[in-house]
Amino acid sequence: MSDAPPLPEIAALASGKLGRPLRIAEALRGPDFKSDVADATCAYVMRGDAPGDAFVVVLSNPAFPDSVARAAQKAAGAAAALPADLSRRVLTPVLADRVGTRSFAVYPMLTPVSKRRLIEKLQKMHLEGPVSGWLTAVGLASRSKVADQAVFDARFAAPLDYLVQEESLPDFVRREAALLRDTLSDRDGRFFTVLQHGDFWLGNILLRRARIASADFAVIDWGGSDLQGHGFIDLMRYLDSTSRDPRRMMRHMRRYCAALGVPAESLRLHVLCSLGALGLRRNKFPMPRFAANAARFTTMASSLGEALARGD
Repeated sequence: MSDAPPLPEIAALASGKLGRPLRIAEALRGPDFKSDVADATCAYVMRGDAPGDAFVVVLSNPAFPDSVARAAQKAAGAAAALPADLSRRVLTPVLADRVGTRSFAVYPMLTPVSKRRLIEKLQKMHLEGPVSGWLTAVGLASRSKVADQAVFDARFAAPLDYLVQEESLPDFVRREAALLRDTLSDRDGRFFTVLQHGDFWLGNILLRRARIASADFAVIDWGGSDLQGHGFIDLMRYLDSTSRDPRRMMRHMRRYCAALGVPAESLRLHVLCSLGALGLRRNKFPMPRFAANAARFTTMASSLGEALARGD
């Protein structure tokens, strides 16, 4: 990315629209962040003179100038799709605009989970129940039975076909997808859609209050979200990034199934279809990383799905 970031112009535009003097203070992440991902964004801290005047500016890179604008629109769409008690967890920008061709968005500056081991462990413990409960409530609020053939094909048939045919994937992933593809004629309770974040892990959880015991969280990075997405995968990815304790994961998955009233067999189907859907829109995301993720979550889904079906 050779274009210099238009930071003075962004600060001036934000100052005018937010009604206070603001300045770019420091970089949070630069052009080398996720250097193997072509559309990676940059982020900067922007501050004002008053206490509490702290924001994060996310700026698209010149090669993908619309990426931040799309992410801001998707965050707004996700928030609009949920009732107020759930939508408050979706972090939306206070300002979204452009300087030249590049889009940017300004977000309130919140606090990430600590990187200090003991504090991080305690924060994970305090967050696990509330975040899992929120994801389950989001699934329940947004759940929609799939009746339309076009939606069925796009959300279930096409993603599995992609996994079966993609030769760069491990053989066992392709076999698992083929087995599930053969069950699609059984139009049962497995076929539903929910609001899916698409990259739900601990790093995309921020705290509104910088306290160890705080469970007042917000969710960022909605650029890969889907209003007609797949179930289970956001919860699985979140728990994988926190405890990785199989018993705790099973407890949360059982609650998810019970709350949504869906069969345990849904888990494997939805996780594989979410992977296939990601592959179909992979764009510049590196294939080796995608294949590794597909292998990891296919293995996890098979293990959890079998345990759920047995009633463990």
